[in-house]
Amino acid sequence: MKTIKASEKITLIPIGKQGENNAVSVLFCVSGWRGQYGDSGTFTLIHRRFGDETPYPVSISDAAEGIRWIVSDVDTAFAGYGECELKYTVGDVVKKSVTWKTKTEEALAPAGDTPPDPFESWYENILEAGEEAEGYADAAQAAQVAAAANAQTAGQYAEDAEDEADRAEAARTAIEDMTVSGESVSCGEEASVTKTEVGGVVNLHFEIPRGEPGSNATVTAGDGIEIEDGEVSISRTFYDYLVAETFEAPVIALTIAGLSGAHEIGTAVTVSTFSHRETHAQNLVSGSLKLYRESAEIQTVTPSETTETAALASPVTEAGTNAGSVTYKLQGTDALGNTRGASVTGAWYRYVYSMVGSPDAAPTGASQCVKQADINSFAASGADFTYTVGSCLWLLTTNQNARIQTNVLGQWADVTTHSAGAVNFTQANGAEATYYAYRTDAFTGSGTAKYRVT
Repeated sequence: MKTIKASEKITLIPIGKQGENNAVSVLFCVSGWRGQYGDSGTFTLIHRRFGDETPYPVSISDAAEGIRWIVSDVDTAFAGYGECELKYTVGDVVKKSVTWKTKTEEALAPAGDTPPDPFESWYENILEAGEEAEGYADAAQAAQVAAAANAQTAGQYAEDAEDEADRAEAARTAIEDMTVSGESVSCGEEASVTKTEVGGVVNLHFEIPRGEPGSNATVTAGDGIEIEDGEVSISRTFYDYLVAETFEAPVIALTIAGLSGAHEIGTAVTVSTFSHRETHAQNLVSGSLKLYRESAEIQTVTPSETTETAALASPVTEAGTNAGSVTYKLQGTDALGNTRGASVTGAWYRYVYSMVGSPDAAPTGASQCVKQADINSFAASGADFTYTVGSCLWLLTTNQNARIQTNVLGQWADVTTHSAGAVNFTQANGAEATYYAYRTDAFTGSGTAKYRVT
């Protein structure tokens, strides 16, 4: 059964498809009302279906989390938008909720020509009160018919009809405001129900006999309950049902300072701590939340619904010795068996360095050069360079057998490329690596052009 939590922050409650029965329940949180007005009051819920002129009371029950409405096929008889409203009565205090819109989706098989009586499924134990209300309504209708047939006494009949309608409304109000109480009685006594009325409010008081005591009592297992060798266990199906009633999918967040984003090969990022937070941590299976580096498990993490920082049992330093990325992920299993998680990825790239200068010697350090994009991006887009007479363009890359191209009218064309071989080069991050230096011919004029190395 799907559970929908109603609050005053939402305006629409979807109660299912046309003709659905006991497939959806609506949970109203009323702890605030009980705290403000006391917990001795009575809750009533009325619902007006699409096309109905007046609302009708629906059956509700107390639940651990609040007041629960299990939506019946009476409530979903008509597709369209309706309304519902919750009322709390404590003595002469009446508190009403916001008026929620309800929505019933259209089904392939619409309702029949004769819609169900909205009072049919509500409290079979109050048939007597329902019959009184029906009698008042019939009398009102009879008075109206008689008034139409006899014009001379129409005024009198109209007054009679109005009186009967008032009595019918009073009976309906008595049904809405009805309270129910109960108690257990001694074993062997008959079950009974007593109807009383105080101040126009009907109360049904139930007396239910207690079961026979003793070690030889017979226990019958219902659906989802197994009994073996005196031990009682709950089957997985029934457990899943209980979990689904209160389940909210957990959302996991993970942060590792300095790891995410792009880094140059050789840039060291030490992963020693991480911050994490899990909403609805109670729905994560105990012991399932773990931190991984790629697919290797690092350590188990205790779920928390507040942001917490934890230390790695064995800190890891990522220096990106090989181009690529590394991913850390925090992952767990929720109470319904689904995998939940979050991840942080750090990427390391090799960059191209450039210098416009003398053709005599290749640069050996980043301080002499401009740091361009990573190799793949620079090979695709290149960059604009400004040069003077007698200078050349140096491009340093970790690719061997590279060539230099220039962009002419939107097309890339090779230029004469000279290799200076391997160079022991100091990168911008201070790490030393082997690069290969290539240059163009010396420029015979001054200008600006786009170049790339592939």
